[in-house]
Amino acid sequence: MELQRYSDDPLNEDDIKHIALSCLKSFYKYYPRIGNTDVKLNQRATGEIIADGYLSFTQDDGSVFTATFEATSLQKREEVLFRVQNELLFWDSFTVSCFICLLLMIWEHLFVNNYWIPHYGISISILLIFALVGLVTGLAALVLRKRRRYRYIYAIEQFKRYFANDQWVALSERIFPDKADRHYEELRHQCVYNGFGLIIINDKGEAQVKVAPARTDTFQDRRKILQFFSSEELSKRIKSRLDQPKEGWRKYLPMPKSMVKFDPGKWKVSRFKRFYGYQIFISLVCLVMLSAVIFREYEREKTIEIRDPQAYREEMSNLQLYPYPFYGPDTIDILDTPYVRSIPFNPNVQPYPLDNSSFDRAGLIIISREGLFVEYSCERIYDTYTAKFAIDGGRFRSLDRAKQVIRRLNRRGVSASITWMGCFQGDSEYMVFIGEFFQSQAGAEAELSIAQRRVKQLGYAPALSVVELNY
Repeated sequence: MELQRYSDDPLNEDDIKHIALSCLKSFYKYYPRIGNTDVKLNQRATGEIIADGYLSFTQDDGSVFTATFEATSLQKREEVLFRVQNELLFWDSFTVSCFICLLLMIWEHLFVNNYWIPHYGISISILLIFALVGLVTGLAALVLRKRRRYRYIYAIEQFKRYFANDQWVALSERIFPDKADRHYEELRHQCVYNGFGLIIINDKGEAQVKVAPARTDTFQDRRKILQFFSSEELSKRIKSRLDQPKEGWRKYLPMPKSMVKFDPGKWKVSRFKRFYGYQIFISLVCLVMLSAVIFREYEREKTIEIRDPQAYREEMSNLQLYPYPFYGPDTIDILDTPYVRSIPFNPNVQPYPLDNSSFDRAGLIIISREGLFVEYSCERIYDTYTAKFAIDGGRFRSLDRAKQVIRRLNRRGVSASITWMGCFQGDSEYMVFIGEFFQSQAGAEAELSIAQRRVKQLGYAPALSVVELNY
């Protein structure tokens, strides 16, 4: 379905690129470096990768620090809206369904032995199996549908294709005028989960950092390092490679699709959707094995023993005279298999999440939707503004106690985070603050009354107040 396009945004994509680039230059001005900072716009790389903005400098240890961003205006809002990947959801659900039905059939064939295919017939049995596969597929789809894996956001998925020290999503404030919008919530949660930054730009051209990139690489060096060029330079390099003569067996190799069709104007927003070839392969293997089990069940019909009617009547007479387990005066059933008591599985036991707390003084600690703590240094809080306001929800000497408080508040639906007051010319206490940082006192006080009502319903004891944070 094609999303509706808008044309009343005073900031176009080029405006957002320049404002975001200026914001990042201010954001990284405290970082130690050697030499000058290299900034570029409209960069390209192989694999249909686009970087709207690129910033790099040499750090004091000699390594190169790179930061890229994706700029999105209201006209291209589909780049930051999530779409459910229905094809991937179907194949994941279908694969799970085939595997479960295969296990059920194997269990029935080896341990139950109720001869259900000979009883119902091959045609009805196959229809029942198809109905069971469809039912389990539908149930699995309902359970899995809301998982992050199936919520595709173009800007996020593109960042996953290459490595940069920091990656940012910069967008117009008009895209999400309501911060309770489910698309904004999903974008923010995916930025936090993957360690990406988020910048919101208003109509006045003021940039506000909503989420800062994580200090550690959440992908653990699994992404490729790409070299970026301008569109013209990359086109020349690709054309030069295509014109090179091939020798030997290399002339039979096809060129990569991203090099043969280098036309950024025709690239689709959905080009980074996940591949589901593995699921198709596993489903086919399960269906082949399921067919083999059905064939073995069908063969049972030819091996069912046909009892002599007279012998059957005599056996039933002995059963009436000698109750179970005796079938006759000289016959007894013997159980020669040891009885093993199974240990019940407790589904409520969950693995303990890693509590990323290896840093002595984290300037800002937020909690993700999965209940994991994400920490940032004090430098990550310093953006283009020199003053912040926050809703003070209590001060704590113990970091563990503060974490317990924000975990409890977030579970009750109140967004809360932790900041170390040492970042703001304060003492060594940890402050729990409700919501986000505010750039004006009026904005913080407007949210204060709402926050007071919400925490009062939860029985939260400390009184809330607006505080100014200077550094």
